[in-house]
Amino acid sequence: DQDTNGVYELYSVPIHGGIPTRIHAPLHLFGTEGVQDLRISPDGSMVFFTADFDPSAETYALYRVPITGGVTSQVAGPLSVGREFEDFMISPDGSVVVYLADEDIENYPELYRVSIGEGVSTKISGVFAPIGSGVEDFRISPDGSTVVYRKNGFFTTALYSVPITGGIAVLRQQPLPHQRR
Repeated sequence: DQDTNGVYELYSVPIHGGIPTRIHAPLHLFGTEGVQDLRISPDGSMVFFTADFDPSAETYALYRVPITGGVTSQVAGPLSVGREFEDFMISPDGSVVVYLADEDIENYPELYRVSIGEGVSTKISGVFAPIGSGVEDFRISPDGSTVVYRKNGFFTTALYSVPITGGIAVLRQQPLPHQRR
């Protein structure tokens, strides 16, 4: 929040020092918290982040911008009011972003993928009855071909995998009872 108290923005500075430069499009100054989360592409050229650029809409979207600054492009979203991005990862080759969000059902996060430059998101976490708390966490395989994720039911947790391009989710571990705390 260098320029506006409480509004978080992204800045870049040369590795050997220098003047920080804001790298994304200006955020509206009223009613926004700014940048919420960020990841740098595997080749180090792009920054991906979630932000609320339009405070009147109170919605977040996933964006990308060159790490040195330039045109800010929307990758996915914006999500409806009250919905949010939980997490996102970039594939090892930098061509796909997989994200966890309650895009379709409020408070029920599912996995989606979007190809960089394509802009159309596709749900990849399978078709399940909205039972339990949805997808809890996920990882992209090192070769970028598969997404592995954990889904919680009311009393169980199961491990699934699905091709990063989408398809049929495969149960990898039988549901286990939740651990008591």
